[in-house]
Amino acid sequence: MSSYAITIAAADSAAEAKKSADIVCTGVNDEKAINEALASLEHRSGKVYFLSGTYNIDSLTWHPAAGWGGVCITGADVHRSVSLEGENQIWFANFPSYDITGGVIFNVTEKAIAGIDDSVPVSALIAFPGPDGKDPFPGRVISVSNIALRLPTNQRPNTCGVNLHHASGLTLANVFVTTADPFDKMLLPAPGTRGIYGLAGSKIAEYRLAMCITRGFERGFDLPGEHIVADGCYATYCKYPYYLAGDGTNTYHTSVFLKCGHEDCLYGPYIGDGAQKGSLFEFIAYDSEFSVGALFSQKGGAAEARPGFSRGHVSHTATLEGVGIRSFPFWEKGSGSGFVTWQSTDRSAGRDLNSTPWLNEIHRGIVSDTVRENTLTAFRLTGELGYKYLECDLRTTLDGVPVMSHDDTIKDRDGNDFTISQLTYAQLADYPLTASGETVPSFEDALKTVYPFGITLNAEMKTKTPEFYRKAAELVIEAGMSGRTVYNLNTTDITMVDMVAEIDKRARFLFPYDPKTLMGFQDLYEDRTRVWIVIPDHKITPEIAAEIRRSGHMFMIYHVNDPAYFEYRPDIIEYRTDLGAGVAELIEGWLEEKGL
Repeated sequence: MSSYAITIAAADSAAEAKKSADIVCTGVNDEKAINEALASLEHRSGKVYFLSGTYNIDSLTWHPAAGWGGVCITGADVHRSVSLEGENQIWFANFPSYDITGGVIFNVTEKAIAGIDDSVPVSALIAFPGPDGKDPFPGRVISVSNIALRLPTNQRPNTCGVNLHHASGLTLANVFVTTADPFDKMLLPAPGTRGIYGLAGSKIAEYRLAMCITRGFERGFDLPGEHIVADGCYATYCKYPYYLAGDGTNTYHTSVFLKCGHEDCLYGPYIGDGAQKGSLFEFIAYDSEFSVGALFSQKGGAAEARPGFSRGHVSHTATLEGVGIRSFPFWEKGSGSGFVTWQSTDRSAGRDLNSTPWLNEIHRGIVSDTVRENTLTAFRLTGELGYKYLECDLRTTLDGVPVMSHDDTIKDRDGNDFTISQLTYAQLADYPLTASGETVPSFEDALKTVYPFGITLNAEMKTKTPEFYRKAAELVIEAGMSGRTVYNLNTTDITMVDMVAEIDKRARFLFPYDPKTLMGFQDLYEDRTRVWIVIPDHKITPEIAAEIRRSGHMFMIYHVNDPAYFEYRPDIIEYRTDLGAGVAELIEGWLEEKGL
């Protein structure tokens, strides 16, 4: 191993290829041969060239400051460049496996991580710091290309695919990081899981990623540093596709994401506390894809830990499976105020979409002649059509169970009247609402129905007692819908609002427009997004819209279907409509297809 380029073959590499290799792995503990080759380059620059095949990582190496690593890049304080290059590009197989195939695969086995405490970091490929935990000489530049890494699961916390946090420069090209979890059994990722973890801070060499893909992690790309250029990268089935400036220590970040995107991630990119005033992030031709009703279907947009500290441009397209291009907002509410953002399919006049231009909220669910309002079928159809906001009504049964109904006295499918507050929840089963036998659903079942669709509920409380408010908020917490529930308590009693806010720390509240109410709750809540104001369309004026916009509260106009109201658009934060403009035919076709 005296040359500057070392060729390694896998146990399953082609027979002819093995003849040209300096090292041939056995398929068991292949990390030992790989790490020996990398150790030979500790004092100089060089390349390790991998022939196509699978390299099994069966054991890990310990470092007191960095945790456990499989393939480990160590090194003395010398100016050098280390390159790991695969013979051929990797691919993801088609449905249903979606597993990596072809090229060079580093396969971390269950055996490698067995018995290691979950609190200790584990990385498949890692650049170790010095023995004292400090980064080696700042000229250590690492390049990885045409290599895939497969971790055994995304359920072990603090697990990372590529960990190059302790490098001074990195270039990644065609690097795929995934887990062995079957596609149809993918679970939400455990905390602290990362696909690709980049270097911290401002270092000497460039920070470049091209055509890299991560799949199934809490943070697909965790890039805390600055001077980042990413081209054609993608994250799938992650909580955050890009987690930026998460633990960086510098004051100015410049990052460009060109033709990047994510598919079926829970949220959009996240800009963390490391971003300081003036940080620049560019998302150019950024694409989001998500499937209707999928476990990982997008629940929120991009967010900033410190809104207003960053700036930049966003050119964004959202593709919703089965529906087509939608103006899904790139930013979460309150984020992206320093950015100019376009929906890529409508760049007319550089239109700024930092705030959602409208809120297509379905009123009591999608209904038809055979689908009743405030039923689980109506709620499910709302989610399947891709709507993210749903108004619904809650009241109580005789035995105190929160259920879904606008009126207390309603009719069953045969036209017979019954009164909800005079019946126990069990007795409601005797009053089917539809031919299929649906009955008045519980609030608990409604929350479970809308949860997978990423819907935010506007829950109007028809029962106005502290006990009812408390029980409803507790159900929201249990269902994981905190932050996705707007409580319309039908009261401006601050003590009642405080009680719900104490139970649900992320609760949002809706009140009818009234200047005194507005000012009262402006003083009560520092986070303006927790107070929504609703106003009927016949009362709205440009002056009122401007007043509410200045207050910083969320603002909904009730039942606006007139395009003329778009002239207020610069001042309107939200508006609500029972039937979004241009989707009537789509809904009718969907119901017909479902036989409803």
